[in-house]
Amino acid sequence: LLYTIKFEMFILGAAPKVIGGISAIAASCITCLQIYQHLQHYFCPAEQRWIIRILCIVPIYALTSWCSLMYWQFSIYFDSIRDVYEAFVIYNFLCLCYEYIGGENCILNEIQGKELSRSWIHMTCCLPKIHYDIQVRLLVCNHYLQHKRDNGALCLSSLLRGY
Repeated sequence: LLYTIKFEMFILGAAPKVIGGISAIAASCITCLQIYQHLQHYFCPAEQRWIIRILCIVPIYALTSWCSLMYWQFSIYFDSIRDVYEAFVIYNFLCLCYEYIGGENCILNEIQGKELSRSWIHMTCCLPKIHYDIQVRLLVCNHYLQHKRDNGALCLSSLLRGY
């Protein structure tokens, strides 16, 4: 009980807010410098477009986290903004991976007909033999889009519940 009271006094005090603010501003400044350098040396637009979108999560995440700490009664709104942009960044990361590999068609040509390896580490040891094809690729995309749709619905429901 004493530990809980001390912890709450620390969290509600000025020190975490100042440390969080300094850290958020420092992370945002460093990331903005990285974004500026990418824009200054914009030689691979197909890849750098995705990289810049991914880098933007740092200031958004830092500033919304700090705002949640400062204005905890509105933290549900800041968390929703952060969750929606996080879903967008995961999509951009997937697109960047596709771009590095050579595009979606290159991936499909490479994995066409290969068998899914069985492994205890990847938890595929009990699955039947599965060969990669367009159906497996569509299944993965479907699950990804379902996750993003559910994430958006959960953000919306938490906003409505908080209002």
